[in-house]
Amino acid sequence: MKTRKLSQRLTKKTYAAVRLLVQLFSLCIVILVCAFVFLRLYGVPEPLLREMIKRANRAGIPVDIEHVALTLKGWHASNVRYYSKHPDDLEAVFHAQEVLFTRRVPVDAGSAHGLHFDIKAMGISLNPSVVLGVDIPDESLSRTVEQADLALDFYPDRIESKGAVNWIGARIQVHGTVLKSTLDEEGPPVRQARKPVKKQRTVLPMYISEQQFQILEDRLKSIQLRKGADIEIGFFVNMNNNAENRLSFDFSAVDTSVRGIDFSLTSVTGNYVYPKVEIEKISLSHEAQSIRLEGSYDLETKELQGELHNGITTKDMLVLLPQFAMDLLVKAEIQFEYLPQLNLQFGPAKPADLLNSLDGSFSIRDVSYCQLVIDSLRGRISRSKNRLELTKLQGTVIGQEERAEELGSCMVGGSATGEVFWDANTEEFGVSAAGSLDPMLVMAPLARVTIATNVIDRFKFEKSPPEISLELGAKYTDWSTFYINIQGRGDQVRIHEGLLSSVNTAGYYKHGVLKLDPIAAMQGADFLKGTASIDFLNSKASFDARGSIHPRTIEDAIYPELNLFGHKINTGGAATIEARGILDWGRMLDTDFTAEVAADQLEIPVANVSSFSANVTGLGPELSVNDASFVFYEGSGNSEFSIQLDPLKSGMPYVMDINIENADFKKYLRFINPKIGAGNTGRLSGTASFQADLAKDFFECAKGRGTVSIEQGQLADLPLFRGFSKLIRKVVPGFNIFSITSLKGTFQLVNGEIHSDDAFFGGDFISAKAHGHYTKKNGFDAVVKAQIMNDNAVSKVIQVITNPIFKLFEIKLEGTLSDPSWKLEKFHSEKREGSGGTSEGESD
Repeated sequence: MKTRKLSQRLTKKTYAAVRLLVQLFSLCIVILVCAFVFLRLYGVPEPLLREMIKRANRAGIPVDIEHVALTLKGWHASNVRYYSKHPDDLEAVFHAQEVLFTRRVPVDAGSAHGLHFDIKAMGISLNPSVVLGVDIPDESLSRTVEQADLALDFYPDRIESKGAVNWIGARIQVHGTVLKSTLDEEGPPVRQARKPVKKQRTVLPMYISEQQFQILEDRLKSIQLRKGADIEIGFFVNMNNNAENRLSFDFSAVDTSVRGIDFSLTSVTGNYVYPKVEIEKISLSHEAQSIRLEGSYDLETKELQGELHNGITTKDMLVLLPQFAMDLLVKAEIQFEYLPQLNLQFGPAKPADLLNSLDGSFSIRDVSYCQLVIDSLRGRISRSKNRLELTKLQGTVIGQEERAEELGSCMVGGSATGEVFWDANTEEFGVSAAGSLDPMLVMAPLARVTIATNVIDRFKFEKSPPEISLELGAKYTDWSTFYINIQGRGDQVRIHEGLLSSVNTAGYYKHGVLKLDPIAAMQGADFLKGTASIDFLNSKASFDARGSIHPRTIEDAIYPELNLFGHKINTGGAATIEARGILDWGRMLDTDFTAEVAADQLEIPVANVSSFSANVTGLGPELSVNDASFVFYEGSGNSEFSIQLDPLKSGMPYVMDINIENADFKKYLRFINPKIGAGNTGRLSGTASFQADLAKDFFECAKGRGTVSIEQGQLADLPLFRGFSKLIRKVVPGFNIFSITSLKGTFQLVNGEIHSDDAFFGGDFISAKAHGHYTKKNGFDAVVKAQIMNDNAVSKVIQVITNPIFKLFEIKLEGTLSDPSWKLEKFHSEKREGSGGTSEGESD
């Protein structure tokens, strides 16, 4: 009975306890539901929220939240701000309009001491910490992110994060750790106006201002990510020691466009581990070609180093160059059909001096510079200590044969090898090359170096380019230091008007002096060997040479302004010359040379001679021809000649003595006028000594005297004597046959007048004496007195009888050589001999 009552009481108590428990549980549920409804509708009460934020700040989490509400998916926060503990960061580095917090239970038991949240944030704006060293403009699109999904683990000493973000068209995966600052601060810093950023060590190797970031962003606008991009970023930030900060990033995109240039694949990989920022790879792929860049920057030494490998050759890539580089190419008249292929290594060096520390190789096709078209060029390039060197150069130049007729040279291209240096320290450049091409092709590129172009312009290669080995250089601040050392061989070489069939020479030019040592030139079977030195500054040439080449060619090479040989004097057949000394063509004051000359034929304005030989000397402005001997129309001759060649004075005055013996008068007449009849014969002898000026008319300036003698001749049919002969036949009707077999006399030439007092014409039966003068303008003014026979004993007896008669018939000679007039002086006849009563006049 007692046991039953006890059981009943126990049952009642248990029931009451259970009912109470159920009631309490129901109450809790109701309270929780009410709390949920309250938190959902009104959120966490403001005092409680402030207390929670204060405790979070004390725990090292610099966060501020305006409102927190509870949802079925977690806590929903509004206007969430996260601050940096850096004293210069006065604004939130992270601000989200809405954030959904979901507390996560960590799988790792060691993570139980932290707070773990999965966060979804929307309406995000960013304000990078000064620790990053980047100032982003307020209006920049880079400051805003539409949505971010993050997993944050808050520990007492660190924050670990992992998330995904869609930002400015890129899909970004981020993971990293932030070690909290040990500074003990109460809550977030008070909001104040932004202060200037202090210069200090940042995550990035250099500080990027708002203006610089804006320029960078504007440039990035030219990049189109048609299919977006994938970016993975890993970081480790130590708020107590920025030197331990680490960053890695990996960017990849397909189907991108930069300034209209399409790239099938673009990738960028890099990392930052103090003290180095490394770009492990920047790669762009275009039409099965690619360009790759690698590099690193040391924050301690502040030096850059890297490598560039370019395999993209399309010139469309030039649009990616900065504008100043494009302007430089236009100014330098450089045009590319293909970009160069490059393999270059830079640094290590300071950024400003990076291009002064490079080494590598290059190759390029179809590039033009100032009318010079290079088909291909390859070699090695290096630059250090302000010295640029191009070595192992191999190139081919395209010819410009269509300009050959215009320039007088073949303009044939060819190939060459060589080296180039440019030293900014010494302000010098140098070139060494060997190859075969027409030097006229480089006239335009060398236009600034007038000394070089003047040398090149003296030589034209009509058929094929020469083979040349050369070295040249100068101080580019003083082109008077230009030098060239050249060895070459060429065929069909024209030097001004002279054409050489081949030339083989070595030359050196410096300070305005061109030395040719040795010279070996051929002109058909003729040759020239020796040495020469041409001083262009002082207008002098020194030489020691011998050969048989036409003197005109030598004159053109040394003193083309003289225009003596080939214009006033010509040689024919074999000609030899051996000369040594100095020719001062500028002033002629320092001229001092000797030469031995021989020629088969020599043509001068008044005659042609053969077998000519002479000694030529030049002393000051006087050029002398001594001991000249020659054959003069089957006769013999000798002469002395001296001419003044003073460039400071007008004219070329000369003095000449000449002696002719037993020349064929008929052949000489044919030289003077081929129309003169073949019946005029004789043997000519004479002497002359006169002075004149080659630059003036001979008769106007010549002064001198001489003798002339023609023996064993037939002269009556000369145009000059033909009228005299007819007049004599009329005076003496019985003498139908009249002959003049000889002519003798002396003459003087003064002020354009040839005068003679003792001219004597000898004939078989009748002879004549004459005196008078001749001028070029007025012609003859002479009196001719005929007589019977010559002046011998028998003739004198007859002349005593006949002279009174012939005195009545003194003949007056007037008129020009082309129209002479013979008339009887005593009878004042005005009729001219010839048909119709006039005398004949023919040109001689």
